[in-house]
Amino acid sequence: MNTARLSMNCAPEIATRRVREWVDAPLPFLSVTEHPNSWVTLDLGGYSLEYLDTEDWLRLGKHVDLFFESFSTSLCAGEILVILAGEVRRHIVIDSDNPEHQLNIGRMRYEGRSPLLSWTDIWTFVEDNHWQNEID
Repeated sequence: MNTARLSMNCAPEIATRRVREWVDAPLPFLSVTEHPNSWVTLDLGGYSLEYLDTEDWLRLGKHVDLFFESFSTSLCAGEILVILAGEVRRHIVIDSDNPEHQLNIGRMRYEGRSPLLSWTDIWTFVEDNHWQNEID
């Protein structure tokens, strides 16, 4: 199982345009979910944005708040990235097979009660949609 979602605080057409310009390539069909709080989630399916440098993410998050989350049960890996007001609040990468790709910057409120110590913790966070509690 592989999940990759990018949530952004903007209109759906702006989100897809900014991501397309950022990756500088056409995007595959994306499932788009609009939320009542003016956020939109792009389900990236199999499109891989994992292991990008934090600075690359900051280029996308310079003018829009974003929340990227992904996990792969076959690779035993997970990633969460939060950029709010142009600032990285959290970027964690846990990859059981590639320790050289580990990254651990910042902390979310959620982690006060449930620390992210393994890729399965990221999986749980993603599946339970906890990202919405972090953007208030």
